[in-house]
Amino acid sequence: MFKSLLNILFVTRGNMAKQVRTLSRMFLIIMFAGLFSIGAYAQSESGDKLNKLNDPTNIFYKQGNYSDDLLAAEKALKDANETFGSDHHNIAAAMDNMANVYTHMGKFKKAESFYYKALAIKEKALGKDHHDLAVSINNLANIHRIMGRFSESKSLFYQALAITEETLGKDHHDLVSIMDNLGELYSDMGEYDKAEPYFKKGLQIREKTFGTDHHHTATSLDNLARLYQLQGNYTEAEYLHYQALSIREETLEKDHLDIAASMNNLALLHGSMGRYSEAEALYYQALTIREKILENDHHHIADTLHNLGTLYKSMGKYTKAETFSKQSLTIRENIFGVEHPDVATSMHTLSMLYLAQGKYAEAKPLYTKALAIREKALGNKHPDFASSLHTLATVYSLIENKYSEAELLFNQTIEIYVGILGKMHPNIALTMNNFAGLYRAQGKYTEAETLLNKSLLMRKIFFENEHPKVAESINNLAIIYRTQGKFIQAESYYKEALSIKEKIHGKDHRDVAISMNNLGELYREQRKYAEAETLLTQSLAINRKLFGSYHPDVALAMSNLGGLYKAQRKYAEAEPLFEQSLQINSKIFGEEHPGVVSTMKNLASLYISREKYAEAVPLYKKALLITEKIMGKERPEAAALLNKLGKLYKAQRKYAEAEAVYKQSLEINKKILGEEDLNVAAIMHSLSRIYLIQEKLAEAEPLLTRELDIKEKLLGNEHAGVGELMNTLASVYGILGKYSDAELLYKRAIKTKESICGIEDDSVGSLKNNLAALYGIQGEYAKAEPLFKQVLALMENDLGKNHVDLAPILENMAECYLNMGEKDKADELEKRALRIRLKWKQDTSKQILI
Repeated sequence: MFKSLLNILFVTRGNMAKQVRTLSRMFLIIMFAGLFSIGAYAQSESGDKLNKLNDPTNIFYKQGNYSDDLLAAEKALKDANETFGSDHHNIAAAMDNMANVYTHMGKFKKAESFYYKALAIKEKALGKDHHDLAVSINNLANIHRIMGRFSESKSLFYQALAITEETLGKDHHDLVSIMDNLGELYSDMGEYDKAEPYFKKGLQIREKTFGTDHHHTATSLDNLARLYQLQGNYTEAEYLHYQALSIREETLEKDHLDIAASMNNLALLHGSMGRYSEAEALYYQALTIREKILENDHHHIADTLHNLGTLYKSMGKYTKAETFSKQSLTIRENIFGVEHPDVATSMHTLSMLYLAQGKYAEAKPLYTKALAIREKALGNKHPDFASSLHTLATVYSLIENKYSEAELLFNQTIEIYVGILGKMHPNIALTMNNFAGLYRAQGKYTEAETLLNKSLLMRKIFFENEHPKVAESINNLAIIYRTQGKFIQAESYYKEALSIKEKIHGKDHRDVAISMNNLGELYREQRKYAEAETLLTQSLAINRKLFGSYHPDVALAMSNLGGLYKAQRKYAEAEPLFEQSLQINSKIFGEEHPGVVSTMKNLASLYISREKYAEAVPLYKKALLITEKIMGKERPEAAALLNKLGKLYKAQRKYAEAEAVYKQSLEINKKILGEEDLNVAAIMHSLSRIYLIQEKLAEAEPLLTRELDIKEKLLGNEHAGVGELMNTLASVYGILGKYSDAELLYKRAIKTKESICGIEDDSVGSLKNNLAALYGIQGEYAKAEPLFKQVLALMENDLGKNHVDLAPILENMAECYLNMGEKDKADELEKRALRIRLKWKQDTSKQILI
């Protein structure tokens, strides 16, 4: 049945990498307490207001009407110019305040301009080692950091730190702002081990200066919490976030921006931990405060919109997710320009949303651009760059089938993460999870299972046992077992994943519906139709309740339920479900979409089952045209459709048409997968059968020979399919007169089947009969006789001595004895065969009469 990228959780719903650093980075509290120039300047009314605004002891700093603040700053600058002239250090202080207001407003370029002017005046008036100079340098460095200019920012921060330590000492509270900013810088750069000492030192100084329950101390707690979240230490992060929020709610006014920041950061953590409803409520509270105070194009508003978009993607609410993500991207581009790391983050998130919906054409330019921006701005050893590599690897493995390229990228991603985060981190667990998807697609089940078990172990360490990420890993292990036909293990894991999701989300949740669907599909494969119908019907009901009539999940649930009815030959029930599924997907996505193609294939398959070949052919052809248009002609999906079309032509006995499309499919798969691949072997098998039906043995032989080579190399000798293939090729050799080749293959096939099925299996008997017949053709009756006797004994033991299937064996043995000159034995066997056939004919006639 149709399995979109949304359902198969290697690129699962809401399970692409969440880069906590980039999502939370812009929600930081930029501590301007201690950053502002405190030199005296014109004591006008506007100057008094700005002195109060910038006073580090004022608990309402950064809070207020920025339009009024800007007017006050402009008036203060004008007053200072009139009083002191253009080169006085008080002019610099007024310029600092202008820059501070612009920074609060998110107008960073204007802020930067005033900081540079203030710095030039201070250097001239105060010298290069004055504390006020350090204030301007620190503020300017922070602007560079926000704008993504990390190397410029770093050198300036250290310059400010050196001046402040020299003039005020190493434990002065004015150092904290610089330490905070250095910690943020190293977090931005993905160097978390370097960030932690600065945040801890800042906390120590603040607790000593202000006490443990002060809002400045809450800022340090919040900084550490976000750092621990980036490092995957969710337990400690959650404790510190709640502590910071509690202090801020106690000490600040109700609608303070710092409270909004705490809510936003805590929501981000809840989202990472799968607590979607809690996260959603907190985001909206934060957004309400920010929209009340800030302008609509402020970067903090963009940040909350971005986080809401990410959350809604995880919840499967794609329309909302796209709306918020696009709004965030627009604001960020307007503020920062098109090559800023946060713009790349918005592009990356939006691309993952499109990938989850199968909108590959919309996704590709976004994730490609995001990768380029991140490499240029952050370097190739940064967590965000690793996140983009991860996305590209997932695209290569699940969409473009570039397996070797994908494997290299997954390994590179893990290497970067390990270098930054250590060997145990949620991002590494996620990468291993999706890496396993690559191995599964290649049939490397042992490697896939190993990675999934490692991912599961990590997730159980970082998260609670009843967590969506834990359920995801368990679900993916179930997929591996199901793919291998290990249905008992698969069922156990699917049930465990379903149980976890029901405990987390309740019964009526999208993730619960997905698990019900997966378990229902497993039951369908096991022919446990009653159990399958219950689950698939429930899944459809949940999706309808959540999304209404027109949603991709509803279409998928319908398609899977239709597949169940098709398997039961309830074609009348299946057909309308497939048709409705096709209608929904076409309405949502338009006709040129992978989901539409999948539903077309399902409906065409149903038509074939009902022998409605005329209706099936145009569906397959249309699906092929769409696939070639949206993905390209040399794609596995196109090859698979050609293969299905070949089977349809074969059923219609249109052998020339079947041969043509099988050849196309074979060439595509060879080019994509290489010469030695099981999919290539499967198409060779189909094409060889077309030749065998037409008795074109010379054309069939090389295909069968190559197919056998591939399967022996990839599956080994002790495989049922290999034994059957040996039998087929041996028969072709026999007809072509290549007796020695045929004999060798029959013997190998017998040995293979005996090792798998045992010496008394019917398939072993059939092979011995064929080998005996080969000896008979060559006149080697002495070799044929013992084989015929073995086959007869096996069949008598299995079927009894009077079963009609014994007649051909008896007749073959009779011919053998006749050629050996033993006419009496031949006559006896001929008579016995005749009696069996007559009795069978009589018994059949009686059954017909009854």
